This record gives sequence, structure tokens and C-alpha cells, in this order.
Amino acid sequence: AVDESELLSAYLTHVDANGQHHFPPPPENAQWGVWEGQWNGLTKNPNYLAKKAADKVSYLWDHIIEEFTQHTLNGTHEFTTCKSLDESESGYRILAAESRFSRRRLSNALGSLVAETPDAEGRFGARTVLPDERPEFAYVFVALPQAGIPEEKYREYRRAFLEKYCLLVAWKNKKIKQVVGLATEACTTSPFRSHDLIFFVPGEWTDEAEAEARQLQDATGLLTKAVLRRQHEDEYPEVEPPRHIRIQPTAGRVGRNEPCPCGSGRKFKKCCGHL
Repeated sequence: AVDESELLSAYLTHVDANGQHHFPPPPENAQWGVWEGQWNGLTKNPNYLAKKAADKVSYLWDHIIEEFTQHTLNGTHEFTTCKSLDESESGYRILAAESRFSRRRLSNALGSLVAETPDAEGRFGARTVLPDERPEFAYVFVALPQAGIPEEKYREYRRAFLEKYCLLVAWKNKKIKQVVGLATEACTTSPFRSHDLIFFVPGEWTDEAEAEARQLQDATGLLTKAVLRRQHEDEYPEVEPPRHIRIQPTAGRVGRNEPCPCGSGRKFKKCCGHL
């Protein structure tokens, strides 16, 4: 009998055109299966090891979820607009619905923004992330330096800035149904870091709402010179597989287009299958 881990390895090594994992469909007039040792090969695969290393940054997203849920459960939020636990939970479920790979990309976007934003008065950094797999959502990350402002006034100003930015992002892209905004300090050597989180649902864009958004942009200058950057990242980073681990499996057990059991990450026909 094949262990469940072998099924998991098959699931993890097959991705559709939308980047979603799935079990591959069997060839016509043939059966599909997995072989013993596939999981062991995957865990030794250089691409898989590179993925595990790249995923470490994604734990930042986990930490943020835990931070806010604990404050909600303990009633220790410094500021909140949520009227009930149910309302808070619905927002946190949006964050928790992100896959490990998506959490990696979001954490990289947030981390690089913080690192690139100078900790100087009058400066700020903002970044909007539009997930390909969830086009109705937008994530807005804001990094603002405290620059000597008293903590209470700084947090109040930062929340207001975040709310305005989220509103303008929704106004600029009417397809967005919900904006998740996250604000934190700019690059700082202090071990302390705070976060502000809001879930913004734009209402109907009436003529009055349009005029207010346009007036807000004119007054603040926000999103007047937005730069669109497309970033691509592979879930399994490409690395050159070591040739000395290649083996010749028993003929007929592996399909030509199946992952090679040697763990190289390549198709069998392009790896051990051609030897």
C-alpha cells in the first residue's frame, strides 16, 4: 500500500495554468498512480529544499494573523472599529485564506517596502498588491516613520492615512470589492513594531462619492504618480540538480511526463528516462 505522503508529493508537484495544485488527470485509456519513494525523492529535491527556505519569510504573515487574533480575543486592541467577534473573524479569515506561496509573496512585498522606506520626517512608503488568484481583493501596505511624533498622535495619523489610501485604491480600480490595509513603522532599528489593520469595503460609487474621492486625491496628492510593477516568483525556485543523485528506475513504472523519481524536479523523459 502507498503511504499518504506519496499522494501528497503527487499533489505538490503538479500545478495547473492558474498556479493551483491538483492531482494530474490520467492519460487516455490508462490508469494514474503513484509509486513508493516519491515523497522521499521530493523531500531531497533541491527545488523543494529551495522552496522550504524561501517560505521562511511567509511566517511574518502568520505572526500578523496571530497578533491581531490574540488582541481580539484578549480585548487588548488599542483601537478597533469592529463591533463584534464575528465581524473581526470575517476579516481575519481573508488573511488566513492565503496559501503558503501567497503568504510568501505578500510578506516579501511588505518586508521590502519597510526596508526601502526611509525613517525620516515627511517620507512614507505605500504598496498595493493585487493577487492574481483573488482579483476582487487588494492589499494595501503603508510604512510611515514616527519621526519623533508622540505615539498616540502617530498611531491616529497613521490610521487616517491608511484609510485614505485604501479608499483611493478602491476608487482607482472599481473592480475591487474589498481592500485590506496594513500599516507599520518605516525602517527602524527598534525591536518594537506595531501594526494597524483595516478592512475597507467600498460602497456604491455615486457622483458624490466620486467627487469626494477626487477631492481627496487633489488635496493629498496620493496615487497621482502610481507605478505599476509586475513581479514574478516561482513557488519552486529553479536550482541546478546535482547529477550524482540520478538513478535509473525500473522501466515501465514511471510515465514519460511524470516527475522523475530521482528528485531532480524534471520530467522523467528529460532526466533519467533518456539515459
